[in-house]
Amino acid sequence: METWLDGVYALAALPNTFMKISGLSQAIPRWSMDNIRPIIDPVLEAFGPERCMLGSNFPVEKLTSSYVNLLAAYQGVFSKLTSAEQDSLYFGSATKAYQLEGQFI
Repeated sequence: METWLDGVYALAALPNTFMKISGLSQAIPRWSMDNIRPIIDPVLEAFGPERCMLGSNFPVEKLTSSYVNLLAAYQGVFSKLTSAEQDSLYFGSATKAYQLEGQFI
């Protein structure tokens, strides 16, 4: 975990990098909101919500979870964030990272 965190902070130091949060149920087969929080919180701290985006590995994640349970766990972890920060995670950061501003009405 320490080596991974060092890498996360090294990447976050690069201003044009973003972090996609996804696939945690494959990394932690018996995952829950409580055991994904120690992975997500340092990523949010390093990158900030404005450079993180939530992704889904569905249907692969269906092997370990339902979509409803997966989304509920992420929403639980993100519940401490402001609504603007959550908007960044759900769509704002992806819009910036993939340069989609002005592409959608």
